[in-house]
Amino acid sequence: MRKIITLFLCFCINNSFSKDFLEVDEIVKKYPSKVQTLETISNMIKKDFTSDSEKARAVYSWIAFNIAFDVAAANSMNSASSMAFSYKDEKEKKAKEIKFKESIISKTLLSGKAICHGYSMVFEKLSRLVGLESEIITGALKSDPSQIGQVNLAIDHAWNAVKIDNVWKFVDTTLGAGYISQKDDSFKPDFNGSYFFMSAEDLFLNHYPEDKKWLTINKSKLDFSKLPLYYRDYFKGNYEIFPKNGIISSATPNFHLEIKNLGEYDNAEFVLSSENKLTYLNNENKETQFDIPLAGKSGDYLTIYVNRKIMVTYLIK
Repeated sequence: MRKIITLFLCFCINNSFSKDFLEVDEIVKKYPSKVQTLETISNMIKKDFTSDSEKARAVYSWIAFNIAFDVAAANSMNSASSMAFSYKDEKEKKAKEIKFKESIISKTLLSGKAICHGYSMVFEKLSRLVGLESEIITGALKSDPSQIGQVNLAIDHAWNAVKIDNVWKFVDTTLGAGYISQKDDSFKPDFNGSYFFMSAEDLFLNHYPEDKKWLTINKSKLDFSKLPLYYRDYFKGNYEIFPKNGIISSATPNFHLEIKNLGEYDNAEFVLSSENKLTYLNNENKETQFDIPLAGKSGDYLTIYVNRKIMVTYLIK
């Protein structure tokens, strides 16, 4: 993964996790954090849970609780090619792929650290050990304002699909584990269940798969490029922010912003990158629509906050 990915844990959508899985999470918290083999954890999951959804959640939670993002490894990687291997035919490819995955999983369990490929490989294997079908998905993650409007983003991320009741569900254990502090570039554990069973629509806000079979909605790479940058708190308050186009024309004197589900006591603010100060959007009359002046702001980024939580960033052109 590129250097930019060291920030990506902060920059993804976030749905409040279902109360249905709170009990699962509490049970999994008591599992050992360090094991030599995943069979130890899979046996505990199969003993404690019966439904496929609960097993999948237990797999997700154990990984997110106990695997830290390896910032140093992410920073030292120049490209995805460092994760590659050569092969002569399909048989050799499969054999090397199995050996490669087992090596990454062993290193992850030994160190308690991983980058996204390690997270996704552990999720795939542990899911299969508890009787679930799982696949690794590689693709692009929109994680930085500079990527707004960029069509050909690098393949720099990995997440998973797991089959539940014959339907593929999406999970991202890397993003569920925590985030990277922009203050000191260190990993901060912060379990987030929102990246478990994400809808295809929500996943698309930040993830674009390399293999289009995993897209599952009628969207294109161009559609993805035009999206704003959505941050991890975006869905916590069930807000929906419009417009969905991440590129704003500076020729428009005022940018019309709408924040649906903004409560009476919620405070909305914005920051222009050239000014770097929070400006209050008046909500005294329960307003949900606002006009933001953009004169002379071409090249700026406009970032929206609700209750001092960062929500979404737009590019002004």
